Amino acid sequence: MSRQDAAQGATHAPAIVRYNRDAVEQIVQCVRDGIYCAVLGPRLSGKTVLLRYVEEVLTQSLGWTCIYVDLHTLEASTLQGFFADLIDFIAGRVEDLAGPKLQAPEASFASSAVFRGFLEDAVAALGRDLVLIIEHLEAVPTDLVQALLTSLRAAFMDQQTHQHGVMVVVSGALSLAALTVGESSPFRGIARRVFVGDLSKSQSTALIAELLAAEGVTLTHRAQRRLLGSTRGDPYLIRQLCQRCSELVRTNELDLLRAGSVKRVMRRFLREDVYQYAPLQEAVRLIEEDPDLLRCILLLLAHGTVPKAELPLPLSPDVDPLYLTGVVEQVGESSYRIQNRIYHRFLTKHFAEGRVGYLLATAGRWNAAIDYLEAGIKAGDEQSRADLLPATINSIYASEDVNQAARFLTRGLSAGFGVVEARVWHAPPQENLLRLVGHMGPRSDGAIWASPELPITADRLETRAYRQRRALRGTEGGRHVWRTYPLLMPGQKPIGVVTLCEDLYAERSVEQRERDLDLVGYLSQAARAIEVVCTRRRELALAGRMQASLLPAAPPELRGWQMAATLRPARETSGDFYDFIPLPGDRMGLVVADVTDKLSLIHI
Repeated sequence: MSRQDAAQGATHAPAIVRYNRDAVEQIVQCVRDGIYCAVLGPRLSGKTVLLRYVEEVLTQSLGWTCIYVDLHTLEASTLQGFFADLIDFIAGRVEDLAGPKLQAPEASFASSAVFRGFLEDAVAALGRDLVLIIEHLEAVPTDLVQALLTSLRAAFMDQQTHQHGVMVVVSGALSLAALTVGESSPFRGIARRVFVGDLSKSQSTALIAELLAAEGVTLTHRAQRRLLGSTRGDPYLIRQLCQRCSELVRTNELDLLRAGSVKRVMRRFLREDVYQYAPLQEAVRLIEEDPDLLRCILLLLAHGTVPKAELPLPLSPDVDPLYLTGVVEQVGESSYRIQNRIYHRFLTKHFAEGRVGYLLATAGRWNAAIDYLEAGIKAGDEQSRADLLPATINSIYASEDVNQAARFLTRGLSAGFGVVEARVWHAPPQENLLRLVGHMGPRSDGAIWASPELPITADRLETRAYRQRRALRGTEGGRHVWRTYPLLMPGQKPIGVVTLCEDLYAERSVEQRERDLDLVGYLSQAARAIEVVCTRRRELALAGRMQASLLPAAPPELRGWQMAATLRPARETSGDFYDFIPLPGDRMGLVVADVTDKLSLIHI
């Protein structure tokens, strides 16, 4: 029997099989070639139906012995329990197929090595090759999947010298691609991958027509185009929308399915059903775990089709993280887009500015996070303001110096409190002055701000400001004044001050007065963060001086040689070191070491 005949062996093949005949042929060919196969696809893409059909083809048409293992049925969460359950299940199926009862090891002794030995016993008991179809890898913890694949790899290597062996077909979600076919996968070099899922335009058109015709529904060309655009090759979405369209036609006794009805069905799906759609939830989880992947999705949502070269993510042909989300499709050879309208609308709504800002803040992408949170605040999202304030505080902690910390502080004042004009002054230790380290808004004409340094301590600035009230006024008829807030930690002297330009005669609501209290608390947190930054800078500077003191003052003189040396750390200090060591016989030893544990010894 030919490969094609085997793939078409069943006369009543399910639709998902008929539209994925190439995948069936590829899986069957892997078994014929004696190589493992990894079947990957989005959840609900029809992998189970496809693999059950492959099992039927292999057993009935080609005469192979198959054991189908659904990992959903194994409840053990420990390595020992997992392999014990797996051995017990396969032993029962071998007994059903061949008659002899295998002596399964005690559960307390179950392990990866024991499982591998058990497979050898199973093949020996059967007296022929065994095809092991293992589905739903995503149903068990990743460490158990890793152990299983490692054991199966060892079995593959062992059986090269045996008469009979085990052929393996594993199946799982797209997110497991790296584990099953990636560079570090145990299956690397011994397995082929087969992707199951998206249909072509012609296949989608045929499936839509088939599903609606089965329900006695006819549709317009516009309705067909809308269904195609809304689903774009996703077999599950096609089935779901066609089912709902059929119900709408029957309920309303329509003579024809029109584009408007399809639009109503799609809106209802987005409003009610999309949150129970597992593939989308899995895609959201993958995207939210990777800030670079999130940036790619945002670009695709904003611009439609985007060239691969413009996406901030390395894309491997083996494991493409964009495709593996299940919501992105490749256009031509070098571009990507969101797969369909449903995915596009759902992701646009889900990844609103505030949500994106929160995710980027969690990942430490402070500048981008604050940009998105500011946009969320402008859109009226109060949660964005609540997320922005801790984000700016954390960004201050992560700042490299006090100037960068001040810039994050002013961004928090602007977005979180509506401040238009502000100055941040820092009081360096042992210096009786205030230094301007950050500002926002136009420069004031007040004389006190003409210099970036003020010869006054932070705890005396407010008194000084009161005395120079006239100088502190702005240029709008004396309506504005600079109000001073100390950067103060409880029980300590101020480390600086923040001055805000405020309207003397503006009426302040109760909400604004409450925000004034929030402002005091915010500045207290900012003061603590700025002090941490300054302390870290001082400690690094001290470490740099100590490092410099350990280095030779100058290279030694050596006859016939001219030597020079310098050390330029990327920051205040580094873990690098060099030295010259005099050796007997008019020789010199040069030592060069760095923080990555590399050491070079050179004799001159």
